Amino acid sequence: MKHRALQKLAECNENSITALEKLFPHTSEYITPENSERLARHALILYNPTDRRGATEEADMLLEGLTHVGFDVLSHTWSHPTQLLDEMRSLLMQLVSKTSVFFIGIMTHGHDGMLRGVGDSEVPVNDVLMLINDILPQHVPMVRRNTEL
Repeated sequence: MKHRALQKLAECNENSITALEKLFPHTSEYITPENSERLARHALILYNPTDRRGATEEADMLLEGLTHVGFDVLSHTWSHPTQLLDEMRSLLMQLVSKTSVFFIGIMTHGHDGMLRGVGDSEVPVNDVLMLINDILPQHVPMVRRNTEL
């Protein structure tokens, strides 16, 4: 019942992102207003085309799919892990204040928890997750999918 009341408050507020942020400390559940017209959906597609035949087409397909379901999508290439982290930091900082749902797709080769860039350059997946966790507000849930690299 408490969840339903909080959800109703979020739906009635003109700025649902602000409402969600204010309601977050009062519930252990993530609230998504049923009226999704006021939800700001953003997505980042960050892909490394180095030694990845078809990477651009793969990123374009993901962009098309996310756009189709209502996301505002930014797609960028990267080749060095420093470039990936700097690009993510910059884009996240620009968008977090107006985002209620955020999708980040990082596409590259990797192994043993490492994302591979050009040459021998690598970055731990945990560094990427920590960066995202440090920037995203608490009211935006962080959902991860464990995949083999």
